[in-house]
Amino acid sequence: MTATIGRIGARRRRPYVPGVRATVLGLILSAAMAMTPSCVLVAERAGAVELTLSVPTASGLSADGRPLTVDALELGVADAWLEPCAARASLSLIGRAYALHPDAGGNSLGGPRVVSLVDGEPIGALSPPPGRWCALLVAVAPHDALDGWTLHAEGDLDGRRFDGEGYAMQVWRLPLAAPLELSEGAPPVALEVAVDLPRALADVPARPVDDVAQALLLALEPAARVRALGE
Repeated sequence: MTATIGRIGARRRRPYVPGVRATVLGLILSAAMAMTPSCVLVAERAGAVELTLSVPTASGLSADGRPLTVDALELGVADAWLEPCAARASLSLIGRAYALHPDAGGNSLGGPRVVSLVDGEPIGALSPPPGRWCALLVAVAPHDALDGWTLHAEGDLDGRRFDGEGYAMQVWRLPLAAPLELSEGAPPVALEVAVDLPRALADVPARPVDDVAQALLLALEPAARVRALGE
């Protein structure tokens, strides 16, 4: 499937000062590239790692026990990459910021995209060098650098319709259950990022309904897991 970037009707916008987000991101990226090691480019490549993002169940209960169903859920994915087992178990904000700077070595999506979680759309494919990889990192960010949402959500909350947007810049670190060993010329590997939506919805307050999308966006990372298909 092809992810489509578009606006569906008029939606409430979050007030912001023009240019501030771009300026802050630029400063973070500049500091990150100065403080973190550069990726080493090698000629050899392992097999492709195909990524899919999905929501197996699209309904649940809100934080106060009200029924909540999601009909549409679109997420802005800025990039994704595998973390080698030799890397530190946790990264600082500055260390993580290089996620938004594509890796020319192949361990990157190569560009941002919008993915429909409800439809289980592919995120894309990575072509990392051979090695031992222990985590997948997914950078989520506004799909439009100047004025775009990170998450668009539509659904029904206890009989009330909602159509809202959430805004954030995050890097999800999703550990693999077992290290992923990639060697030169290996066959493709499929990784699925599944979001336990009922778990995320349990952190979403029922009121005000206009804040559902923002609360849901902030609750997605703790509810996300990655696994190699076929495990």
